[in-house]
Amino acid sequence: MQDFAKLAQDFFIDDCIDCELLSTRDKFILKISYVCPGSVSVASPVSSFPLDLYIVGIDDSLIGRKMLKKLFEKLGAKKSVIMGSVGTLAELEEAERLVISGGDGRPQLVFLDQNIQTKDNRTIFGTDITKRLREKGYDGFIVIASANASSDDIVWYSELGTVDCVLGKHMSLQMKKSAVIKAYLEKDSRRR
Repeated sequence: MQDFAKLAQDFFIDDCIDCELLSTRDKFILKISYVCPGSVSVASPVSSFPLDLYIVGIDDSLIGRKMLKKLFEKLGAKKSVIMGSVGTLAELEEAERLVISGGDGRPQLVFLDQNIQTKDNRTIFGTDITKRLREKGYDGFIVIASANASSDDIVWYSELGTVDCVLGKHMSLQMKKSAVIKAYLEKDSRRR
């Protein structure tokens, strides 16, 4: 239990989050109250953030892939697949099949760079991938990483209805982790 408590403690962010920890055999149940600077206190219903995540990420930059690796570790990924630039549309379709097929189980989280450069200098938009994934029945959690993460951009992403969380590339690793957990728990509580 101490190992689990230490892992859960890793999810606490500064003085913004207060958590009550309950455990089951395969996951923690967290009751989270959070106060972010400039906001009011909000208590979420009891929600769970799984500790045995399978996460898939696609980013065409080496730095972006290294950040994803660290972020996935901080989020408790038991299994992760991080892909670089897709060279052809066939490789992109293969990446989408990996998410949809669930050969080793469907990933709970998918992270996509918004602007993915192919080897032949074409740009594939992460949001186009999210639309195809949703059309094919993927109902897991999708994160878009973008250099353009202004409030107007975030509104645009949310209006698409295919993106669950937007991360600015300028955000620190801790801020990204916090944003993903918060958005995941909010989506989880809406499903109940």
